[in-house]
Amino acid sequence: KLEKRFGITFYENLNENERRKLMLVGTEPLYHYISNDTRFHLDDVILHRRYAIQELYRITAEYMKMNPNSEGVSSMCSSLHALFGKEDATTTTDTTTRAITKIMEELGMKNVTRRYAVIHSRSLEGFGYRFMQRAHQIFGVDAKVGREYPATLLTHILNSSGLGNDGVSSPSILMITDGNSPEVVQDLSSHPIIGPNFQVLPKSISTVSGDMMLAIMADVFVGNPV
Repeated sequence: KLEKRFGITFYENLNENERRKLMLVGTEPLYHYISNDTRFHLDDVILHRRYAIQELYRITAEYMKMNPNSEGVSSMCSSLHALFGKEDATTTTDTTTRAITKIMEELGMKNVTRRYAVIHSRSLEGFGYRFMQRAHQIFGVDAKVGREYPATLLTHILNSSGLGNDGVSSPSILMITDGNSPEVVQDLSSHPIIGPNFQVLPKSISTVSGDMMLAIMADVFVGNPV
């Protein structure tokens, strides 16, 4: 299915003669590979990337529906299950609600609202400044906001997305982070508008796949553009 949707071939499916014709490239040079093919423009690359990501999500969703209790699905939904329980929102019972509240208290967290935003704060393995400067030169994105996440920017994004604190509802704002930018956490925690609804996902329930699914299912996701 992957080979058909993406036009790729898995190395394991090739015979020995076909393998000999391949040029092997290491992970790092492949990650930083830039094609010299001039037939395609940046817009074409963006559209194809969007297609690839959507297809990966569709395949993942199909698998999750078919195997809801598998180890892989449990891992991907670990953060969601910890915050909201395993039951569907329409069938949540008082007992489940009390159990979730108890878990939140043990984690030192407040209950998370069904509508929520996720902020991804990442240092980009120590190369954040260089990456963002390069992104600024190529794409024109701000070189600082993707690392500093100023509260004014987040407030604007949340308000324009219908997820701001309107005095009636206060949607939760969760941060998934590598922990290398404590100043960002401090600034947002102390902000008069963002702070009351802001929480950092504890490391005890934070996993790569679990955090990713938590972000995918968020009403608003704010992450680093690179």
